[in-house]
Amino acid sequence: MGFWLNLITVIFLIITVVIDKVADDEIKKLEEEKLEDIKEILVKDDNDVTVDLVVKRPFFSFNDCKDLGNLFWLNNFSNMMAMAILLGYLQFAEQSLVERWGFKEANAALYTVIPYLLSCFLAPCFGAVVDKVGKRLTWCNAASVLCMLS
Repeated sequence: MGFWLNLITVIFLIITVVIDKVADDEIKKLEEEKLEDIKEILVKDDNDVTVDLVVKRPFFSFNDCKDLGNLFWLNNFSNMMAMAILLGYLQFAEQSLVERWGFKEANAALYTVIPYLLSCFLAPCFGAVVDKVGKRLTWCNAASVLCMLS
């Protein structure tokens, strides 16, 4: 089951990279067209007239959800299933370490908490790096591959 979820995740990542690249190209093209239109407006106006262009758009609208498409919802479903498997594992991880491998309860609890403590402190650092460097999908793909390898 885990292999198939990882395979589906990789497929969705590849599709997401392609969709994101196409969307970035479209956004750049639209921004360039808008800049050309604004330049034309400013050239046609007299220098005495100030033109204020303000585009008001809500930060979030539930109407945007219908435009996300099936691929987005399938990806969310895949992530939900992966989290369900992970949470199911966590429920029995400590008990398994104690009974099967002979760990003390305190040590078993510590070992199951370590990944979450690390992610708690490292996530903001990696987030800052991704914001600075860019290429967020490359980072997401690398993180997914690392998770599958671990």
